Amino acid sequence: MTFSAWDRSTGERGEEDYYRILGVEDDASQEEIRAAYRDLVRQYHPDAGLVKGTAFLFRQIQQAYETLSDPQRRQEYDERLRREGKRPPRLFALDVLPGPAELACVDEPQLLYLLITLTPLANRPEPDTRLNLCLVIDCSTSMKGERLAAVREAILHLVEEMQSDDILSLVTFSDTAQVLLPPQHTPPSRVLRP
Repeated sequence: MTFSAWDRSTGERGEEDYYRILGVEDDASQEEIRAAYRDLVRQYHPDAGLVKGTAFLFRQIQQAYETLSDPQRRQEYDERLRREGKRPPRLFALDVLPGPAELACVDEPQLLYLLITLTPLANRPEPDTRLNLCLVIDCSTSMKGERLAAVREAILHLVEEMQSDDILSLVTFSDTAQVLLPPQHTPPSRVLRP
């Protein structure tokens, strides 16, 4: 017999993960935590005698439940995991409302609808919005004159909209490619003007 709770008892770095021990998600409700705990106790309690040598595993299950079932201890545990980089910050709350519980068994396509609501959390970190852009410009004979002038103006407009910590590089090509501007933080548009 395999110990499914044992298999999931450690995280990626080998540390104990109370959520994995109980087999629940990190946003599990108190009811889900309690139900998972009861199932594991029935299966792994040393007095039940279903599986030999489960005393250590049972202590882990007990410790996980004691921590996650107490809102204050759970909050402290979650904060510690985030501080240590073991849990990424939650950016959204997810709510799923399923469609009908049953579908008719027929030989034609059917639709099943879900309503999924993503709600941003108030304390989410600002995303890293830096841009690393490489523009490849066609300078072949078909692009001479007005076409190339229009491309140049579009590039200048784009550069003016970029932030100072964005990275820009330019490559031109006709028969061969040539690096016109190696990757660098956004240069002022006056540098790019002819």
